[in-house]
Amino acid sequence: MHPESIIVSIEQAVATVTISRALQRNALSNAMVEALTRALDRLDADPAIKVIILTGEGLHFAAGAGVKEMHGLTMADGVARDWSRVL
Repeated sequence: MHPESIIVSIEQAVATVTISRALQRNALSNAMVEALTRALDRLDADPAIKVIILTGEGLHFAAGAGVKEMHGLTMADGVARDWSRVL
């Protein structure tokens, strides 16, 4: 088990991307969102990859954004973030 990471495994033409932060119900920190975006971009650009499976480690897929990192942010900060690469 990895404490907080995005794990990518590839078998033939299938890539599995695992959100690994089970103790926080796989809530996504800012660093994890960036790592997830990089991983998906890399896999999308690979012509050998035909399928991408996105999953969460443990009992939960993903609780959403990590609330602790939102402390002190305004609504404008959240709106200003470019979510298009993740969604």
